[in-house]
Amino acid sequence: MPPERAGAPLVSCIVTAWNCGPFLAAALESALAQDVPGGLEIVVVDDGSTDDTPRVLAAFADRVRVVRQPNAGVCGATNRGVEEARGAYLTFLDGDDVLLPGKIQAQVDVLESRPEVGLVYCDLEIVDADERPVAPSFLAAHGLTPRSGQVMGALLYNNVVPTCLMVRASLRDAWHPIDVDALAQDWWIAAGVAGVAELHYQPEPRYRYRTHGGNRFLDATPERQRLLVRREVPFRRRLLTTAPLERASAAEVLAGSAAFERSVAIAVQVLGVAAEQLVPVDGPRAEAARRAQAAAVGAPDDEAAVREPVRSLAHDPW
Repeated sequence: MPPERAGAPLVSCIVTAWNCGPFLAAALESALAQDVPGGLEIVVVDDGSTDDTPRVLAAFADRVRVVRQPNAGVCGATNRGVEEARGAYLTFLDGDDVLLPGKIQAQVDVLESRPEVGLVYCDLEIVDADERPVAPSFLAAHGLTPRSGQVMGALLYNNVVPTCLMVRASLRDAWHPIDVDALAQDWWIAAGVAGVAELHYQPEPRYRYRTHGGNRFLDATPERQRLLVRREVPFRRRLLTTAPLERASAAEVLAGSAAFERSVAIAVQVLGVAAEQLVPVDGPRAEAARRAQAAAVGAPDDEAAVREPVRSLAHDPW
């Protein structure tokens, strides 16, 4: 990443906004209210909004930095925000959500005091369009068990890290750019960081997740659900073929493989296409599968004897 400039802020808060005009002012006010002694910049990426988002942003022109681009989706907008950010730490806010008081500094304190940690995340409150409580814990509502320390294994089969995260900018090369077709930008970032550093979970909800009929996951239309199902298969395959599986236990690797197989089976049913179409194998894939098989034969321990066959099968299940 570019070297830090003199006077650069300690934290960059990247706000992605697409047609969230009714909620955007509350999101920005919650970011501006954060007390960050080391300095905070707010970078808003207007991702081709067609509602009154530009008008709302005009009222904040002297307090936030606005970048406008043609619609590229949340992952593309996040990539653009990361490219514009100057802070040592990067945190993220959807334009229809709200940061709770103290969120940013609480995560800075962990990263400042624990160099082995590359990413900090917390729980979220779920609220409705008017910020009335829906559920006090996003993770509990979705049956997710948060993890700290080495969490690569958990991320092989589930996204336990929601969007309320902060990451060291110095680790950007481990996850940036995010594939524009990635299933979820937070999962992508967390998996990249987990390959090179520890993660830390803070149990206090410090982020308010607003559900209002337009959310990508909670309120997805049937068409959107089909798109997510289609994206899940290559995302899980990528985890099993490119992630450092040595940072996961054999049981976790097997759980990740089972999750991949389930995602293929669901996609076949939902999309009505053959599994071979969803998991194609070209020459490089076949060669990578053969290399993993060979590594399994000479595996130095039982853990490696599990990891390499799983990697091989993810490359070439057929």
